Amino acid sequence: NSNSQLGVYYHLKGDYALSLSHCLKALEIREILQDKKGAASVLGNIGNVYYSQGDYVKALEYYFKALKLNEEDGNKDGIAGNLNNIGAVYKDQGDYSKALEYYFKSLKLDEEIGNKYGVAGSLNNIGYAYLKQRKYKEAEEYLLNALSISVEIGALDLIKSDHESLSKLYSKTDRYQLAYEHYKQYTADKDSLFNE
Repeated sequence: NSNSQLGVYYHLKGDYALSLSHCLKALEIREILQDKKGAASVLGNIGNVYYSQGDYVKALEYYFKALKLNEEDGNKDGIAGNLNNIGAVYKDQGDYSKALEYYFKSLKLDEEIGNKYGVAGSLNNIGYAYLKQRKYKEAEEYLLNALSISVEIGALDLIKSDHESLSKLYSKTDRYQLAYEHYKQYTADKDSLFNE
């Protein structure tokens, strides 16, 4: 647990080498303990480090390893997170149809297990992917649904992200007043998160 937490800490600090070192130690111990759920979590964290560095091949390798372990263990929450991470890699590579495929799988699982935070995150990801494809009507529908759930559960990080995406959407569709209102809210939410 200590190595896992240190891996996350150094990842957030941007020290990727030290993060990977701690994650690999944690993974070795999790494997000795035959702790599939813990190992899957560490594999996902390793994938996150590679994703942050833009090494999408390695990120996918570790996300798929984590997905396999979570599937073997029946950890639906972990599976949904892995699917979202895989979708994010495809989104960043510009393969929006592949990204949407994984985002929708994640959304379905999060709905099944009643994970509203995961549902809101998946809806935002789907909306953003549609935005990048210039499917503005679909993007607006998913982003507004995401915002509604994010507000309902009080998830400020998601609310911020929803407002940012909606601001971009309304700017692209020449609805500048709405774009400005969502941008103002995004900025306020960003400041609130920073202060917290």
